[in-house]
Amino acid sequence: MTCKRLAACFAAAIMICTTMAIPVKADETTVPWKEQPDVNTARGEDQISPRALLGSLNQTEEGQELLSVLDETNGNIADTDLEFEAAIRKSSYKKNGFSKKDLKYLSAIIYCEANSQVFDSKVAVANTVLNRMRNENPNEWGHVSTIYEVIYDRRWGVQFSPTSASKGKTSSMDKALNIYAHLDDGTCKDWEVRAMKNCIEAAKAALAGYRSIPESFMFFNSHLNTQPGKCLDKEERFIILDKHIYYTENRYENQ
Repeated sequence: MTCKRLAACFAAAIMICTTMAIPVKADETTVPWKEQPDVNTARGEDQISPRALLGSLNQTEEGQELLSVLDETNGNIADTDLEFEAAIRKSSYKKNGFSKKDLKYLSAIIYCEANSQVFDSKVAVANTVLNRMRNENPNEWGHVSTIYEVIYDRRWGVQFSPTSASKGKTSSMDKALNIYAHLDDGTCKDWEVRAMKNCIEAAKAALAGYRSIPESFMFFNSHLNTQPGKCLDKEERFIILDKHIYYTENRYENQ
């Protein structure tokens, strides 16, 4: 497949989506980092989101041709958000060595932490888990090596609050796992099923390699009034996606 054909197809897809006037909401706010990250963390009103773009491709012959190009190249088109399409293929996470158990627990923690948030914030929750899992420093996260271990880590106390519950109560994580296990039997509410399926999509994307935060980002919370100031005081990088702030600590910057 020639680069010329790839460029032509991509240009055609952009023209298609621009003509269709796909609405794009500026729902992601980014604070400048000390160094520009290697991910697209903010989109302006006049830009086309990858999800809006890909959602429109099947509606035209040019778009279908582009998707066929993506299939032939395994989604590897450099410097474009179209590689997102490859990231959400149903079997992609398995190709990277992850299991159904990994998908289940990652989807459930995304549901607990960000089920009503934008897609990139959902993915960022998963990225945070995977970043910790891949950190091999014994003084940091080297003691956890699986998604399950990261989520239920207790070395320095509870790391993900949905995994804990008062005595006699069911944790939010257990409730989410129950929804995951009963998606198709009619026992869950419709909105719970829709929300979980969106979280599963985000988990698959993250497991396949799609990321919305850098590898050094190990933390997130919803303290939007205070955490940005703390990060600025310490000269730590951060990004705000929807209702969460995702950030690193200086000790993780050189990883």
